Amino acid sequence: MTVAVRIIALSVLLLVDYCEFSAAAPATSLTKPKTYLVRHESVSDAKGQFIYALDDGTTQTKKGTLPQNDDGTGFVMNQEGLYSFITPEDVNVKMSYSADKNGFVVKGHPL
Repeated sequence: MTVAVRIIALSVLLLVDYCEFSAAAPATSLTKPKTYLVRHESVSDAKGQFIYALDDGTTQTKKGTLPQNDDGTGFVMNQEGLYSFITPEDVNVKMSYSADKNGFVVKGHPL
């Protein structure tokens, strides 16, 4: 094998090796950075109220009320809340919701 052929062969091997290690690895549980809780507040009652925030921008807030039902024989859980997160495509999703005797209603972006 001539010196020129050896140099070309070595260059190709180095290029392949470089491309193999420089390609971005898909995000997996091993390569994805850990997410940490940065805020958490809760009220220990039957209304299920809480707030939490993660360091990746994810947040959720929920609060409830427990009014009597229409015939006065029991109670109905009403809840409302918001949550937000950033998608892998860098879209900031912000949603709000309410749930009561009339059903579950969601509003927000990107609906």
